[in-house]
Amino acid sequence: MNPDGDIIDPAFTPDSDELALEMYQNMVAVSIMDLIMFDSQRQGRLSFYMTSQGEEGTCVGSASALEKEDVVFSQYREAGMFVQRGWTFEHFMSQLFANKNDCGRGRNMPVHYGSAELNIVRLTIC
Repeated sequence: MNPDGDIIDPAFTPDSDELALEMYQNMVAVSIMDLIMFDSQRQGRLSFYMTSQGEEGTCVGSASALEKEDVVFSQYREAGMFVQRGWTFEHFMSQLFANKNDCGRGRNMPVHYGSAELNIVRLTIC
């Protein structure tokens, strides 16, 4: 469309809404996880939790623009990047609660996610 709303190329067919729907579902999923895990931290069930509130869209959006082979150096508040790349909530919970299924073997603070298979480098604090 041009700025006046007139169709420029009537032969153009837009992409399906599948990616947009997936991105929206992932943003909502991260928001729901944040509510639950923030409450868990406040109840003393977790030692640390940092929400992604307000940053879900930027993380999910940038993850969808990158290729799976692209390496990401993440920080906390980037759960949307992980969800968009295919990390499951089982992965999140294993890391947050440092259980035997945590890929970091429970050696990191909660919310310091990382995944070699997703090419996401774990947050490091100096």
